Amino acid sequence: MAEGLIKFTGVSFSYPCGRQALAGIDCSIERGESIGLIGANGAGKTSFLSLLAGLYLPQAGRLTICGLEASAKVLKQIRQKVGFVFQNPDNQLFMLTVLEDVAFGPLNKGLSDSAAVSAAQTALEAVGAAEIGARAPYQLSGGEKRLAALASVLSMQPEILALDEPDAGLDSYSRRRLINTLNNIDTTKIIATHDMNLVLDTCGKVILLNAGAILAQGAARDIFRNAGLLAAARIEPPAGL
Repeated sequence: MAEGLIKFTGVSFSYPCGRQALAGIDCSIERGESIGLIGANGAGKTSFLSLLAGLYLPQAGRLTICGLEASAKVLKQIRQKVGFVFQNPDNQLFMLTVLEDVAFGPLNKGLSDSAAVSAAQTALEAVGAAEIGARAPYQLSGGEKRLAALASVLSMQPEILALDEPDAGLDSYSRRRLINTLNNIDTTKIIATHDMNLVLDTCGKVILLNAGAILAQGAARDIFRNAGLLAAARIEPPAGL
């Protein structure tokens, strides 16, 4: 069997304070899959995404991403392949206009001004937010900021999208708009969230984390129907399943 696009093999990671965030993670994610990364606060979801995005390196085990084994020598290549959308979009929006923000990554990849602007416009159109390009980030609603942050990652044409709580704080209209956008993006996606209905709407599979370890992984609906498993992980099942 071919190795997955992403493969964690016995991966462990602890922060400098000594807190272990991940312990012996084993999982494989195939190209084109949309994965819901779920678990209670402190389960390890953000740490999982941070290793995937090359913000940290495993301290034990092996992590391969797009055929590259995570190490200091290949972090630049990994960061080009994985687009990380932070929980707080203000961490990704810092230019005078949204269009400049979205074009920033392509410019730093060496694209010409015109090519970078074209890539930015295409990314904004892909998230259904072409109309906000000329506006300043501080003028945007919470939902518009999240779409702008997503566009700033898509403009880099990553092979993998890693999203941390992408619908946090959104009203129902903005949340539905985000869901439609995610479902129209034909890229491997790993979505960390507390919103189980968002997972049902966007993800076919789930990885359930508990205390830094994988408690279960598999089809989203199968896991959500396992009341005992969800209770052990302090997860409420999605409404209406």
